[in-house]
Amino acid sequence: MLLLLNVCRSEATFTKCSYV
Repeated sequence: MLLLLNVCRSEATFTKCSYV
């Protein structure tokens, strides 16, 4: 089973999303 976690955090005026 593959688990995909999407982490998004808002920094200043843009949103950075990371897939781990």
